[in-house]
Amino acid sequence: MSDRQLVEDFIDRLLAADLAAQRRAELNRLRQELAKIGSVCGDCDLWMKSTQCPREVNVNGWNRGPSMADHKCSKFALSRQSEDRRARLAAQIEAREPE
Repeated sequence: MSDRQLVEDFIDRLLAADLAAQRRAELNRLRQELAKIGSVCGDCDLWMKSTQCPREVNVNGWNRGPSMADHKCSKFALSRQSEDRRARLAAQIEAREPE
């Protein structure tokens, strides 16, 4: 093998290793996002519904409620959008996982 072929082979291996690392990082990100669904107030069907959310209160005529990143309460009900996002993420993970 010539020096040029050795260098090209080395670069090809580096690129393949980098691509594999990127795929693993993306899978980890998707798994973390999937695991977080259903653990925060913003995933609740009652979030920002002033008459239904138990943590939303009226302050001087303005509705004030929890941040979407707050911890969920005992009346948490997973929203349809969160269920759909969970299904999309699960499908993305399945499509990206190595066989």
